[in-house]
Amino acid sequence: MGRVVGPEHLAGTAPFQDQVAVRALVLDFLSHHGRMLIDWADRSEAPLEAWSGESDKQRTASALQIIRDNLDQYPIWLAAG
Repeated sequence: MGRVVGPEHLAGTAPFQDQVAVRALVLDFLSHHGRMLIDWADRSEAPLEAWSGESDKQRTASALQIIRDNLDQYPIWLAAG
């Protein structure tokens, strides 16, 4: 959708062009959200393929590592305690 409305706004031909400031923020949110979902699906493929040949114990260890890796990425201000 962004590939349609984005160029329309850039050309000044989009409906509600007078609201372009707010609509730019909505397009930014929706675009980032969509790309985030694609990135997550891409990241999930490898573990899912690996897990099909692993034991429950191996899958659990791999899953816990995914959780650790994610927690390491959290900003310091989100730290518990």
